[in-house]
Amino acid sequence: MKNNLTAWLILFFAISLQAENAPQSSGYDAGSVMVTSAEAGNSMENAPGTDNGLIQTWNLSFDVRDNTGTSLANAVIILNGKENKAGNYLFPEIQTGEYLYKIIADGYFEKEGTVTVNKHTSLMLTLTPDELQTTVPVQVETNVYPNPARNQLFIESNINIQEIRLIDILGQIVYSIQLNDNLHEMDVQGFHAGIYFLQVYTTNDVVTHRIQVTR
Repeated sequence: MKNNLTAWLILFFAISLQAENAPQSSGYDAGSVMVTSAEAGNSMENAPGTDNGLIQTWNLSFDVRDNTGTSLANAVIILNGKENKAGNYLFPEIQTGEYLYKIIADGYFEKEGTVTVNKHTSLMLTLTPDELQTTVPVQVETNVYPNPARNQLFIESNINIQEIRLIDILGQIVYSIQLNDNLHEMDVQGFHAGIYFLQVYTTNDVVTHRIQVTR
């Protein structure tokens, strides 16, 4: 009986030792699985259509014209409160969305609207002339009398006179005066009889009259 017990104990230890040294064929390599998972994650980050942290931006440009189709070069454009300098019609690197614009140009009505940007966009807009803002230069009307003149010469203008010059037939300036008035009385008694050219300088133009001084 004692011999049988001893034999069983020896067999049990032998089997246990063999089990400890045998390869674990039914297990799995956890390290390999973790590496594979990391690689799979990297592949997902780089896959097309996924969010990898980059924000797409677009360029928005304006083409501003008048009602005849002529391009306007000095309009001011305001986009969502951001104002570009006059003549700068490009808004670069803006994000996808809807934007409010306003266009201002001298002599034209302001134009407002919205534009949706989800790609590179060029927007052509036409401005309507504001006739009330259009300034028409006033035509200068001068009156010189009497002509011929013996003693006094009167110069009148509907526009403020800044300077008067009297030039003789040889091209020499024989009289010059700075003014700020619409009427001037000129004494011609000291000039030789003959033909003169009277130049009237106004804020808008220069008008020349041919006058004659008599004795």
